[in-house]
Order: sequence, then C-alpha cells, then structure tokens
Amino acid sequence: MTSINTVNILRPTRLDDKDLEIINILVRDSRTPYRSIGSTVGITPNAVKTRVDNMVSNGIIQSFVLQINPVIFGYEKLCILRVKNIDKTIKEQDILKKISLLGDVFGISRHLEGDAIFVLFVRNVAQDKIGILTDLLKPATLEALFATYRPVTMKIHSSD
Repeated sequence: MTSINTVNILRPTRLDDKDLEIINILVRDSRTPYRSIGSTVGITPNAVKTRVDNMVSNGIIQSFVLQINPVIFGYEKLCILRVKNIDKTIKEQDILKKISLLGDVFGISRHLEGDAIFVLFVRNVAQDKIGILTDLLKPATLEALFATYRPVTMKIHSSD
C-alpha cells in the first residue's frame, strides 16, 4: 500500500487596504485585540477576525510571534551596522567577535561583494566604540545607525 503525500497549494489572494492595515498592526504587536484593530481600521471585530482567519488559511499569515522588549534586558538602543568591503581573508567568526564588542548581534544579512548588515542590541556607551570597531575591521568601512528604544507600556490582563 502506498501513501500519497498531499501538498497544500496556496490560492493566490488579493489583499485590500484593510488587510494591509491589519497586517501592519499585527506586525507591530501580534497580541492586539480584534476590537482595537477594528476601531483603528474602521470595521467590526468580527470582520477583523474573519479577515485574519482568511489570511491564516491562505498562508499570508503563517505565525504570530511574541516580541520581547529589549529594554527589559538593559539594552537602550538598536544599531544597524553596515560593513562594506569586508576583507575576504578574515573569518566570519572573527568579524562577529569584533562586532560583538559593540553589542549583541540579533540578525545578519550578507550581500554580494563582501558587504553585510548587522542588527545589534546595544547599550548607550556603544556609540563611543564605533571608532575602535572601525579600526579593528579595517580595511572594511562602517556605517552605523542608532535608534533609541521607547519604553513600551503594557497592561497585563488576567487572561494573559
């Protein structure tokens, strides 16, 4: 007896402006209540639920992620660090070790020509270390963008 593997083929789905607004809200906070989303988007909570359910069943939304506020762990800033012209002879582990002097690496995006973008959680003093990191990574060049976290206020309900 042979078994047949079924493949879930996703139907092409058109998203309207309301769907895109809902996705935008859920990206920021996947735990936003349907009532709140509905009042922001201008539809009923039941309509929001129906739209979210449809996007889940069509594979547009694949999972919901709970995000942790990095401020809780003492991070004050997010740093997006672009490293250009990375020397091909330097091991990736060595580059990561040097970049970790600035903060904790959250994500990496590697690009052609030896460029990479690193996303780091950093403390306030990290900006003072950019000059040192620039020297450590020469001949590569660095571009850094720092963004300060805003404290997130959250009301915990008994159902949470």
